[in-house]
Amino acid sequence: MALRPPPTVDPFPAYPRNASKEFVIITKRKGLAAAGVVALIAAGSAACGTAQATPQAKVQKAVTKLGEQKSATVGLSFDATPDQIYAAFTSGDSNSGFTRDDAKMVASLHVSMSASTQKQFSLLKSRSGASGGRFAFALSNDPDGKSNLIEMRGLDNKLYLRADVKGLEKLDTSPNAASDLREFNQFLGNAQQLPSSLHAVKAALNGQWVVLDPKAWTDFAKSMAQKNGASGFGSGDSSGSPLGGALNGQMPKIDGGRLLAVLKQDILNNKDATYKDVGKKDGASVVRVTVPARKLAKDLATDLTPILKQIPNISQSDLNNFNDTSGVPNRTIAFDVSVKSGHVSAVTFDLEQLDDQANGKKLPVTLTIDNSADSLDVPAGADQLNPQDIIGMIMQNMPNGPSDASYSGLN
Repeated sequence: MALRPPPTVDPFPAYPRNASKEFVIITKRKGLAAAGVVALIAAGSAACGTAQATPQAKVQKAVTKLGEQKSATVGLSFDATPDQIYAAFTSGDSNSGFTRDDAKMVASLHVSMSASTQKQFSLLKSRSGASGGRFAFALSNDPDGKSNLIEMRGLDNKLYLRADVKGLEKLDTSPNAASDLREFNQFLGNAQQLPSSLHAVKAALNGQWVVLDPKAWTDFAKSMAQKNGASGFGSGDSSGSPLGGALNGQMPKIDGGRLLAVLKQDILNNKDATYKDVGKKDGASVVRVTVPARKLAKDLATDLTPILKQIPNISQSDLNNFNDTSGVPNRTIAFDVSVKSGHVSAVTFDLEQLDDQANGKKLPVTLTIDNSADSLDVPAGADQLNPQDIIGMIMQNMPNGPSDASYSGLN
């Protein structure tokens, strides 16, 4: 929603760089209303007080169970074919610069996020965060979401990273991609010649796991920033920034109880919302929820802003953008909630509902939910990557780079 999760290729190309300006503008306007969809799956509410399995009661009870969990894995991807994505991104403009190869690449992307905490999600408080929490993030480009291009795990006060650099290069579908990446590929080829002291750098470039120590990186960043006249991380507390919090394996410090109360009021108990059973899909009952888009956007903006202010380093401009509902259409929108075995298993929303020029085109996005957290173990054999290793790599690639012996003071 508004919480908008390092090589040369952008690892998060939700919209390729050469997408048309018109489509980018339309997409930005979709954000706040679409936030209601994402927010729904994180909500919990009191039982509706009726024994009847009405569509509304089915959704409310399933969301309540989600709030009672201590772990979950959420996946996000387009539930659309490359042809549908191409039609939506070009909006009838064949000169937009967005190609069918771009559409195929976007259709293949899949993001997953896992979290595990010692408390139920609904009991998390902003003042304490998720003590003992673990999290994982992965970006893949295969239909099953198993071939990960990027993986990140926050465990035991350490941050573990792995990147498939060669795989990330393939996300660049521009005609000049091969020539643009030639120099970078040459650098990767020379990585095997790096001195033995830079074994962690070689491991990272070869797609192996590396581990970062939070104190070493935040202290180094603060020191370098101060030498250049900046304040670095300020207090030096590694949890005072989003990166520092991730390095410490901390979950975002959000008041879960307050968040659930807001979403219960604005979505689940919205007097203007309607609920309708629309059949089954993949073994789940599907309930279509219809709400007035602009009113929902305004209510969420008003009620969620005080909660978003609790996030470290969130800017006022981000909050202003979140509160700007001018681009949200003044009509009803619908999203489908899938309920399986009493749990929310997926939420699907067609982004083209928010485009006045859609003309019948579809661009569905699906958020899948599993009530378990995957890949939260410490990766075996991870090399420790120190900030001095990066400096050493840069020095090695300078003309007449230093010999292996020169690195002894950097590690």
